[in-house]
Amino acid sequence: VEDGKQFPVLCRRLASLNEEFISHKSPSAGFDFTSGIKIEQKLIDYNQEAERFGGYAYEEVSEVSPDHRYIAYTMYDKDNDFFKLSVRDLNNGSLCDKPQADWVSNVAWSKNGRVLFYVVTDHYKRPCRLYCSILGSNEDAVLLLEESRENVYLNIRHTKDYNFITVYVLSTTASKVYMIDSSNPLSEMTLVWEGVPFVHCVVEHHGGHLYLFTDAARGGQPVDNHYLLCSPVDVASDQRVWQAMYHIWWACNYCRINRAIWRPEVVFLRVKEENVFADDPDMIIEDVDFCNTHLVLIIRESQKLRLCAVPLPFPSHKETVRLAEHCPRFLSLPNHVCEILPGSNYDFQSSTMRFAISSPVV
Repeated sequence: VEDGKQFPVLCRRLASLNEEFISHKSPSAGFDFTSGIKIEQKLIDYNQEAERFGGYAYEEVSEVSPDHRYIAYTMYDKDNDFFKLSVRDLNNGSLCDKPQADWVSNVAWSKNGRVLFYVVTDHYKRPCRLYCSILGSNEDAVLLLEESRENVYLNIRHTKDYNFITVYVLSTTASKVYMIDSSNPLSEMTLVWEGVPFVHCVVEHHGGHLYLFTDAARGGQPVDNHYLLCSPVDVASDQRVWQAMYHIWWACNYCRINRAIWRPEVVFLRVKEENVFADDPDMIIEDVDFCNTHLVLIIRESQKLRLCAVPLPFPSHKETVRLAEHCPRFLSLPNHVCEILPGSNYDFQSSTMRFAISSPVV
């Protein structure tokens, strides 16, 4: 927060200059006072945003494009009671003419940083429409998906490598996950998972494989803990057809797709998925995170939480093996850790990952 200002300023600096940054007392100045070199760039001045929105500045979501050229963010418009989407060009600091939208709840970038996906709510604040906007184009945003049913909610995210956009269609009767090819946003959407409502499910991609982390029923039987599945993804370069994992036991009950809610065509394919690790009654996977070189697991053994990194890609095994066979590297942690949470970990290519650890004695 700058002196005399009410709201903070969002800045960035090159990672290569991080060690040189010493202006801890006045970070908003963005100067190395020893060399006199400006090493920070202002991205968003929320004092200026407050002027746009009647003296009030509250941001809900923000995401920088993979090429670091743009930032998409939503600000609360208290007079109209919705969040407004803006995109700012970080090369010159100006706001882009398009896209701009009201009632926006979620955003995700394509891999090349030129396409922005965003979800819009209805006036009851139910996320129900998915749009795609090409930056620099004079064309209006394309409506990709619309859900008119009152009990259905949409959410989107990009995979850590930005190769796919995952679309979560959640309702009180079912849970579905679709995937969109990030490099071809108007291509087919693939249904990769479907199950009962109120289950947790995250789909990730790494090295030509899809990973599903979920606590959904297995073989029709409820489970007490999360587990990790893996399936290869085959891309036919001429048809852009994806093959993805699907829970076979749902196939006989969920073979119908409502094409009226999707433009263009929906692709629905199934292949066999496999467990990443053999079942181990003494180990519970609490959470997972990916970078380009490792899979990081938060696991619980008895009452003890542990953090371990497993090299990627996995070696080929004829049979599913236990975690110990994958040469995990366990990190040293303080005693009496009661919670471990993944950090933001935006940089997929970085070998450094951040986790937050809670302990009553630290």
